[in-house]
Amino acid sequence: MSKKAPALVLGGGELGSAIAYYLRKSFIPVAIALEPQELYLRRSICFAEAAFTGRKQIDDIRGLLITEEDLDRAPSRNFDARWREAVSFHIQNRDIPIFLTGELPSFLEILQPAVFIRTLPGAGSGISLESADFVIGLHPNHIAGTDCHVAVDAGLSYRTGDVYLSKPQFGPDFDIHLFKKPFNEVLSPLDGLFVSSRDIGQQIQHHDSLGSVEGIEIRSPYTGQLWGIFHSGRLVSARQPLALIYEGPPNEGYAHFGFWHKCVAGAVLAEVERFSKSF
Repeated sequence: MSKKAPALVLGGGELGSAIAYYLRKSFIPVAIALEPQELYLRRSICFAEAAFTGRKQIDDIRGLLITEEDLDRAPSRNFDARWREAVSFHIQNRDIPIFLTGELPSFLEILQPAVFIRTLPGAGSGISLESADFVIGLHPNHIAGTDCHVAVDAGLSYRTGDVYLSKPQFGPDFDIHLFKKPFNEVLSPLDGLFVSSRDIGQQIQHHDSLGSVEGIEIRSPYTGQLWGIFHSGRLVSARQPLALIYEGPPNEGYAHFGFWHKCVAGAVLAEVERFSKSF
């Protein structure tokens, strides 16, 4: 795959970040396009954090938000060429360029990626199979042969990481999830502005405060370790997850990709490598 034709991942949440991370670790140039409405809690492993901080480092891989300064430094005067040059500059530095799709409606036409990877449900609805030479989607939110060429199963089941070349013929128990995420979610009791009082990785005791929504204290119903929490200073909806509490022994797992991420990302990486070898 040419450095001028990167893989483009739509979505900077857990799975999108894991996919981009392992593509970059395999020396495959990759960029990330963020949807403005993305919601994520495990911010320590999400490149989408760059939308707030300008950069996000996961282990030795760094994601950088493309800024106006990046575009101003590009030598070309043409807008499309400046975007391509800004992306290429970060890729040549072995970083992952990141941008918001709302700021770049024609990003596929401008960047012309060889591979496009869809990780978000309902996002990029105008994207077709002609958007890139090879389109990968995450099942069940994307269906092989419909909105992607191949789909990788991203469910938490014994089929995680399976690759589908066409719409699978489901059996009655196909969609039963056999595995449960090792977290308990803390939900917002109302709409309003969330103000956090905790950091990811901290130990949480039952009834400890996690923050407040519209001045109402949100207390944890669980004892454990905080593995994810919503951004402080942002609006939340009632019943929206605010925090993830891990009830196992405290560890550093909150800062690293787990089996689920690696399984899905590994399957996507294998398909990208298979596609690149077909040229």
